[in-house]
Amino acid sequence: MTADKCAEVERLLQTTRFWQLAPHEGTNGKDGAEWIIEGMDVEYRVVSRWSPTAGPIRQNGEKMLALSGWEYPADEVY
Repeated sequence: MTADKCAEVERLLQTTRFWQLAPHEGTNGKDGAEWIIEGMDVEYRVVSRWSPTAGPIRQNGEKMLALSGWEYPADEVY
């Protein structure tokens, strides 16, 4: 990944306040997906959410999926 793309991800993590988010929200289900974002700055951090439809984990996850170059039907991401 280019330095510019890395800087873009770092800015998004700061803008969405990833480093201040609670690790878990305590929700889950039987049909859906657990979105897990891991990061390392001064210390390791992991944040997970169950099938987020909006919010910081959704924003970060969509950005990382886009950077991967993986193409998928948008209506299949939950």
